[in-house]
Amino acid sequence: MDVNDNVKYSEKSGLAVFFLCLFLGFLGIHRFYTKKIGTGIIMLLLCWTGVSEIWWIIDIIMILCGKFKDKEGGIVSFSKGKSIGGISAETDMEKWFSDRNQKYIYKLVGKLPMEVGSRIDLYVTDKEVILRHTPYALSVPFEIIRNFKISSVAGVDVKDNPETGIGVFTITIPGIAEPDSRYKDFQLKTDKRAIYFDATSDLNTAKDIKKHIDNYTQTGNAGPSISTADELKKYKTLLEEGTISKEEFDNKKKQLLG
Repeated sequence: MDVNDNVKYSEKSGLAVFFLCLFLGFLGIHRFYTKKIGTGIIMLLLCWTGVSEIWWIIDIIMILCGKFKDKEGGIVSFSKGKSIGGISAETDMEKWFSDRNQKYIYKLVGKLPMEVGSRIDLYVTDKEVILRHTPYALSVPFEIIRNFKISSVAGVDVKDNPETGIGVFTITIPGIAEPDSRYKDFQLKTDKRAIYFDATSDLNTAKDIKKHIDNYTQTGNAGPSISTADELKKYKTLLEEGTISKEEFDNKKKQLLG
């Protein structure tokens, strides 16, 4: 599990904290706003010295990097309360799938090696691929969920670095249609997405996803590339996660074992 899954976020507005710090940070106003009264008073008393200005710059950097916390320890986030297309930045993915009567087969939790940018989580069903972009600091002020058919995937690649323990799952997906001035028509471009993951625990999952997608794009059916044992293991995981019921698991087990 990614360490960022259980991050506690502040109820304070990230934009409000940023602009208070940007324009009045040398007075410690942003710290009063986040209920850090003690350090706010210290900054106010030191506002005529160079110490306050240095502290002010450090706080701005901390806010931009998603490291600044309120008094309760919650990270000040620019994504708090933001949404796009009805998808909030704190979407419950189990509910997202349930509302669409879907169940995912594989899940690859993204990881941010440098804790900057947008973390991407990958979900795969029997026919679809779902990418969930989770914002971090200022890079993406909302969450985006993209879903598309497996058959439209142009390619996948898995690499891992034993020295860092970080793996990279690269998937080439349909991009944005852009006008072609030569023919006054639209040309569909492709788009590559890199999902960084914990290779020490999720490398096999990443390889299974690659096998699943490769086989589907080649044959139109992901089933033959997965052995009975792998299928049972997959549904056992879904059972343990609570995605499927014991009855559904038993029925699937009987089906696989003939």
